[in-house]
Amino acid sequence: MLWFAPATFLPTVTAELVAMGDAGWHGDGLQVWTVTADSIYAAAAYADRYDLPMALLGDGGSAADRYGVRREEWEGHYGVPGRAAVLVGTDWEVRFAWSADDAFARPDPSPVARVADAVAAVSSRAEPDVTVDYGAYFN
Repeated sequence: MLWFAPATFLPTVTAELVAMGDAGWHGDGLQVWTVTADSIYAAAAYADRYDLPMALLGDGGSAADRYGVRREEWEGHYGVPGRAAVLVGTDWEVRFAWSADDAFARPDPSPVARVADAVAAVSSRAEPDVTVDYGAYFN
C-alpha cells in the first residue's frame, strides 16, 4: 500500500499511520510505504517519534505523478504528493484508491476504514476493524 501525504507531522496522516501500525498493517503479505516530499531526516525523526513500523519515502514527484496524486501547490510547496491511499496487488493492479483535496480533512469513515476490507483480503494478520483517533493528534 502507498500512503501519500504532502509532508510528515500532519495530524491527520499521523493518526492514520498510527492506527495502521497498531492494527498490524505492515508485514505478512502487506507492505505499507508512506510517500511524502520530506527529506529522509524528517521522515526518520517522524517514524521514531511515533514508532511507525512502515517505511517512509521521499518523493520528488515521480511516484505521485504515476498514481495521479501530485499537487501543483500545497501550503507554498510545489509538486508535492497530495493526501491519498493506493492499495496495489501483487499483480500491480490497483485494488483500492482514495484521495482528499484537503490534507487536514477528517473524513468519516476514515480512509483507513474505507480500505480495511481490501487490506484484510491481502493480509490475514491485518486487523480489518480500525478506528482512527484524529482528536489525539490535533491541539
